[in-house]
Amino acid sequence: FPLIVAHAMTIHKSQGSTIEYMTGDMDRTSRNPKYPAPVDRGMFYTLLSRATSSEKVKILNFEEEIVRCNDKAKVEMERMRSESVFACNHPLTELNGEKIILHNIRKWDKHISNFLSDKYYLNYSSVFCFTETHTIQHDFKDIKEYHEGTWDSKHKHTTHGLAICYNTSKVEIIGVDFNLLYEEGEERLEIFPLGMKIGNEHVLVVLVYRPPKSHKNTFLLKLLQQVERLPRHDYDRLIVLGDFNLDQKSDHKGCFTEFCEYFDFIQRSTWSTHRHGGILDLVFDTDKSKEQVEWMPSPYSDHFVLLIEM
Repeated sequence: FPLIVAHAMTIHKSQGSTIEYMTGDMDRTSRNPKYPAPVDRGMFYTLLSRATSSEKVKILNFEEEIVRCNDKAKVEMERMRSESVFACNHPLTELNGEKIILHNIRKWDKHISNFLSDKYYLNYSSVFCFTETHTIQHDFKDIKEYHEGTWDSKHKHTTHGLAICYNTSKVEIIGVDFNLLYEEGEERLEIFPLGMKIGNEHVLVVLVYRPPKSHKNTFLLKLLQQVERLPRHDYDRLIVLGDFNLDQKSDHKGCFTEFCEYFDFIQRSTWSTHRHGGILDLVFDTDKSKEQVEWMPSPYSDHFVLLIEM
């Protein structure tokens, strides 16, 4: 006879367990045949819910009277359904006006489908700004291949990669090629400016990525020089954003002071933007009336998703 190693336990002892193959014996035999062993309310449910499926559980000595509900638990369940409904609003729905999203996606081809699976991003945003896309000019899928709708994208195939996606029903591209330098070597500067009409506002968005090994002072000087060359006075608003890999919570806190003063910026990213702490993803904005940016955790990137109210 083929044998399978098995063991027995009481229903109370089994609570919290998950059992693939199970036999539940409801034998109520007791020392006094006139008084069968009692079955507490809810105990039969506890037994059944230990099994992984109905096909893998067998019930012995079943009697209909053992199926009883705890009346107090039933009343509480009804109260929770009617009075204590858990309502969780997506942070994007709490923001007003148009929204821009900034995210270090940690490779476009690997994670853009994960990002787009959150329909709130598609339905409540106007612009996506991605850093570290790692795309190659002739070997990547555009956003239109992942999502059939009104979204389009432009890519900068730099060493780490930059991309700006926009909802064509809300955004109009009005300036593309500004002939900015892309620096090679250890002191590289990865920068992607794009002029857009978002709503009724003409906005110059400048997406930036700073490699961690790039010298801080040299990077900041080159960034200032390149932004200075832009036709920023042709726009109502200038936003410089991206992954700067300079923690604003540490001793780098004052390193952007001159940059902010020169362009009359406010830095709106004030919460940690990385899984291990640190404000690495920054948003410089000439509109000082706007609130600080919000964020959402990301299951596939060590950077959070930043939600920027326009």
